[in-house]
Amino acid sequence: MRNNLEMRLQHLYIKKVTMPKLKDYLKKKEAERWEEFDPIKYLKSLDLADFLKCEDTHNILITEHYENFEKKLQPKLEYLYEKYNWQFRDNNLFGKDWDNILGESFAMMIYNYINIKYDLEIFYECPSLAVNLFEDTKYK
Repeated sequence: MRNNLEMRLQHLYIKKVTMPKLKDYLKKKEAERWEEFDPIKYLKSLDLADFLKCEDTHNILITEHYENFEKKLQPKLEYLYEKYNWQFRDNNLFGKDWDNILGESFAMMIYNYINIKYDLEIFYECPSLAVNLFEDTKYK
């Protein structure tokens, strides 16, 4: 009986060793792979065509271009229209816009014919905007 009791006490102090689960091992490997992944470095390795293929990043680039146009170029074009309309008052060139209200239409007409300047820096500063580009990688 004493041996049996000693055996039970010893059994209480033995740590149960089990093999790690395959899922835990794979999660650990996946986490290590993501730790090695640098999103900015990956985005800089892509060219403009890759950003334009993805619909979300393409829309972001177009929106950013339009906002830059509205902020920087459109006021200058409207001022130019008003200036020349006020100076020349030509029926053939400006029609009968005596109140200079078509400056915005003139600026939008110019917008339709300018080249789009794509600025990829917004994705380097905030990689979460390009999350759809990461889905195509091997780091899924």
